[in-house]
Amino acid sequence: MSGKILNSRYKLDRRLGGGGLGDTYLAFDLWKEGDNRCVVKQLKPEIVNATTLRLFEKEAEALSKLGSHSQIPTLLAHFQQDDQFYLVQEFIEGHDLTEEIKLGECWQETAVIKLLQDILEVLYFVHQNHVIHRDIKPGNIMRCPDGKIVLIDFGGVKQVKNNPASTQSSVVVGTPGYMPFEQIYNNAQLCSDIYAVGMVAIAALTGENPVDVSIDPDTLQPVWRQQAQVRDEFASIINKMVQFHHVNRYQSVCELSLAINNLVDTASEWCEQGKCLLKQKHYAEAIAAFEQALLARQNYPEAFKGKGWALFSLRQENEALALFDRVLETQPDDYEALIGRGWALNRLEKYDEALVACERAVEIQPNADKAVTGRAWSLGGLGKHEEALVVYDQAIEINRDNVYAWTGRAWALNELGRYQDALASCEQAIKLDANYSDPWCNRGWSLYYLGCHEDALASFDRGIEIDPNDALSVNFRGWLLYLLARYDEALVYYEQALKLKPDAAYIWKNRGLSLYKLNDYKAANASFQKAVSYSGNVPEMWFSWGTVLLEQANYQRAIICYDTAIELKKIIIKHGHIVVLP
Repeated sequence: MSGKILNSRYKLDRRLGGGGLGDTYLAFDLWKEGDNRCVVKQLKPEIVNATTLRLFEKEAEALSKLGSHSQIPTLLAHFQQDDQFYLVQEFIEGHDLTEEIKLGECWQETAVIKLLQDILEVLYFVHQNHVIHRDIKPGNIMRCPDGKIVLIDFGGVKQVKNNPASTQSSVVVGTPGYMPFEQIYNNAQLCSDIYAVGMVAIAALTGENPVDVSIDPDTLQPVWRQQAQVRDEFASIINKMVQFHHVNRYQSVCELSLAINNLVDTASEWCEQGKCLLKQKHYAEAIAAFEQALLARQNYPEAFKGKGWALFSLRQENEALALFDRVLETQPDDYEALIGRGWALNRLEKYDEALVACERAVEIQPNADKAVTGRAWSLGGLGKHEEALVVYDQAIEINRDNVYAWTGRAWALNELGRYQDALASCEQAIKLDANYSDPWCNRGWSLYYLGCHEDALASFDRGIEIDPNDALSVNFRGWLLYLLARYDEALVYYEQALKLKPDAAYIWKNRGLSLYKLNDYKAANASFQKAVSYSGNVPEMWFSWGTVLLEQANYQRAIICYDTAIELKKIIIKHGHIVVLP
C-alpha cells in the first residue's frame, strides 16, 4: 500500500500497525502545506452493506466529537473507497507507552499514580460522551514531547445506547490481557475501560505482560501484588479496577479518580515547600509545611529532618533532637539526621554525645561541611580550641560560604586570645549572612577584648535584635555589662535570658554575681543555689558561690563549696572535661 493515494489526497507512506479490525498508516495530506503528516486507518469489516455503512458513519460521528479534546487525535476526514472504509486523523508526535512500560522493568508507585491520573483525565471526557474505547493498552497511549498523554486508536470505539451500562456489537474489540471477560462476549461496559487501565497499571508496576499474569482460580482476579512495591491502599484501588465481575469495579471515572486523589501522596511537594521556607528563615511556616508532609506520609524521614532543623532554628533543641533521633531509629546511617542530632546536642551543651554523632556523620560523608562544622563545635565545647580551629578551617576549605564555620572559627580564636583574627572571621560571617545573630555576638566579644566596649555592646544589641529568643546571646550581653561594672543593667539581661531558658545554670550563676555586687546577698545566694541545682557537677558553679560566701565572711559554707569544687575537679581530670559558659 505504500505510495498509494487515497481520495485523491492522502498518500500512504508506511504501515504503523494493525490488527483484525484494520491497518494504520502514516500518510501525507497532499493538499496541505507545511507539516502535512496524518494517520490513515483502513477498516476491514467482514461484510459491507447498508448496516455497515451506517455503523461506520456513527463511528466517525463519535470520533469527530471526541477529537475536540486536546488529548485525542482530531478526526480530519472519513470516506469509503473501493468497498473499504478509511478514517484520517491528526498525526501525534511522540511515542507510545510500549517504549516506557517494558518487560522486566517495574515502575515506582508515584509514577503509576501520575500515569493513571493522566489517562483518567482524557477517559472522563470519552465516557462523558457515552463512548467506550474498548482497546486501552500501552500501544494506544501516546506520550507527547511535552509529557502529555494522548489516547489513540478509536477504531474500536462504540457509542453507548440508551442504557449507558451496556452496548451492542457484533465485533469483539480489545487486546488479550487488557480486555475483561464481559468484553470477550460483546458486552463491553464503561467500566471495561477501567479494567483495561488497571491492567496497564499492573503491567507498569510488575514489568509483566498482562497475558502472563496469574489468575486466582477462586476470585478470577489477576495475582500481581507480590511483584510490586506499593502501599496496600493503592493495591486495593487497582484490585477493585480489575474485578472479574464488572458490577464490582469502579463504575465511573469520577469514582475512581476520587479514590486515587484521596490516595495521592503530596508529602514530597509539602517537604520541598518546607525546605524553601526554611531557607527563607520562615520557620513557623516551614514547620506547618513539614507537618502537612507527615499527614500525607507517616514516618517520612525528610519531613522529620526538615521539621527538626526548623525547631532547632527556633531554639527548641530538645524537640528537634527527638525528631532527628526518630529518623535514626530506622536509618542509623542517615548522615543528615546525625548532623542534626550533633548540632542539637551541641546547643544543649552535651558535647561528648554531639561529637560522637558528628564524627559518625563525617565518617559517612567526609565532604559534608555541616558535619565537619558540628564536630569542630563539639571540640570547642570540650575546651579543645586549637583542635576546633583546625577543624573549622577544614569545613571552610570544603565550603567557603559556610557561615557557621566562620562563626565557630571566630569563637575559637576569641578563646585562644587572637581577638583581631576573631574579628576578621566575624566580619566574614556577617558578610555571608548579616541576619545571623551568632557572628554579631562573637564580634561583640572580640571588640570587648580589643577595648572597644561601646562597639561591643552595639554588636550584641544587633545580634539580639536579629534573634531575641537566643538566651545565650542575651546572657552574654549581660555578662559584658557585668565586666564593665554595670551590674543593674546586667541584671536586666539575666532576667530576660532566664525567661527564655529558666534551667540554664550559667545564667543563674551570673545573676548571682551581679546581685552580690549590688549587695543583695540573700538573693545572690538563692541564685547560686539554683545554679548548682541545675549543674551540680560543674566545679566552676561551686567555686563562684564559694567566693561570694567568702566575701560575705560565711567561711564555713564557703569551705564546703570549695571542697565540692575540688572533688569535682578531680573527677573531671580523671574522666573528662566540662566547659562552663560565662
